[in-house]
Amino acid sequence: MRDGEWELLDQAFHDHYHRLMLSCALAEDALDCLRGWVDSGRTQSLLSMWAHDRLVRKAEELGISGYFNRIDGLSAGLPGGGKAEHMVAHIESLAIDPSEVLVIGDSLDDAHAAQHVGASAVLYTGGMTSRADLSASGLPIVETLTDAFSHAT
Repeated sequence: MRDGEWELLDQAFHDHYHRLMLSCALAEDALDCLRGWVDSGRTQSLLSMWAHDRLVRKAEELGISGYFNRIDGLSAGLPGGGKAEHMVAHIESLAIDPSEVLVIGDSLDDAHAAQHVGASAVLYTGGMTSRADLSASGLPIVETLTDAFSHAT
């Protein structure tokens, strides 16, 4: 790989992702799941490889930012890379034991990040990764967020 090639590829990916995210809406059961989790006395946080400022704006636009104790996205100017090192920092910032964490993710990168920190994980088919690819992780797979939250309890 030539100097600067990774940064160009990463920037192109994030630009394309941002364009697609502008038109995204919540999954049908998302608000009920978020409310139910908070109402049960549990906490939740959000970690994404999307730009932090864009992530926070989108969470506010969707009306879900108040359901999270912490929202972390990528800091300006940092390349995405793998999610594992970002998961380490996220868990440390929450000051919780990773073995108490359930990661609900929609990609193999989410699965690897959870395994890297020692958290449990369940993978949701409503994202960008196919069910077949998610199944290769050996982790539980769910079709809905309601199923993911049920798995947690």
